[in-house]
Amino acid sequence: MKLLRFPVLVQVLVFHHLGLDGLFMLSLCSQKMRKQIKSTFRAKSTGLSMVLDSLREEGSIYFEGLFDHFKVITWIIENPETTPRESSVLFLKLDTDIISCGLSFDTDTGHSTFGFDEDNWKSAPILMYNYISDLFHTSSDIQFITNTRSFEDLPNIKVFKNFYHEGLRLAGSKLDVFFETHEITNCAMILPYIMTDTLFTRGSIKRRSSLLKIKHLLVYKANFLVINNILSFRGSHAVFLESYIKNNDIKKFLKLWMTGRFRRLDYLLITPLYHAPLNPEAILGKFNTVPFDESRRSAMYINKTAMIDFIPARLRQPDWSKGVDIERGTDSMLATIVLERNQFHFCVWKNRFPEQIPTTSDYNEFPKRLHEGYLPFRSIPQLWSF
Repeated sequence: MKLLRFPVLVQVLVFHHLGLDGLFMLSLCSQKMRKQIKSTFRAKSTGLSMVLDSLREEGSIYFEGLFDHFKVITWIIENPETTPRESSVLFLKLDTDIISCGLSFDTDTGHSTFGFDEDNWKSAPILMYNYISDLFHTSSDIQFITNTRSFEDLPNIKVFKNFYHEGLRLAGSKLDVFFETHEITNCAMILPYIMTDTLFTRGSIKRRSSLLKIKHLLVYKANFLVINNILSFRGSHAVFLESYIKNNDIKKFLKLWMTGRFRRLDYLLITPLYHAPLNPEAILGKFNTVPFDESRRSAMYINKTAMIDFIPARLRQPDWSKGVDIERGTDSMLATIVLERNQFHFCVWKNRFPEQIPTTSDYNEFPKRLHEGYLPFRSIPQLWSF
């Protein structure tokens, strides 16, 4: 490659002009080119994210910059019976692995699309993810976005850092099996209606489903959960929106917390369905609560998890100084309750006066394109859900 004979400054200018997708393609030309790109090109990043649109049978890998995201590659799943062969066939050597694939280019944008067949469509995406992570010096943690209804079409990945499902409907039994066999190390956000095989129903996941042990969990349509599901949460931050929660359920949770349960819990937000509002007076009247005292705790609790930007704005940051406090006798742990007819906030003050740093959308490295609105499925990329 004659490009390697040019001064480093010229190479850097060329690299920046090509963009990340062009650099990826260029790195495949030779080991020398790959090493030069890796040693010369630097871009600040919060990681990579993998997107799988199961309905389109299309996937992409994005580079998450500090202020924007950039598509690096796109692939499709090729079926010889339904996919016309309009691409070239090539063999890619990704470290020690060699994969065969098709390659085509968009005539308008010049963007490349790889085609994987049934022999490698489960293994190739993760090989490319690791290759790109090494090339651009990003974390190899998997951040994954999908709308699949079966989980059978996901790549061979067993551990995810952040997992976001933005489909419309999903069987609870499949959700259970997926979280039994896969690990989420940081955050999971579940958007679809969860149902049985044919019906939308409560109790469609196991009481102690592995979904409920994820450290940070946000469920948008929590009406499939029963109170025993919610009381089985074993993580630190949970948000359950549009749930069937009742007054007695809130009281049961508070009583259990007072006896020493939920020691990992830092934050809980539950909203009831619109036709079943909560009764704050009936709930709080059963407990010995005290008003806010600035000498005992801070007036503000900051949720620093990856889920913060996906909580509806009206629920994101209540006025904790207007909440009431309860103290657990077994360990003197203090918690604050902010309770209204349409929302229940609960935070535990493991540090009663935390450092008040501002929370940004980059705090826990969740893909920024999902931060454009409170409903991530309306942001880029727009996955189809039927």
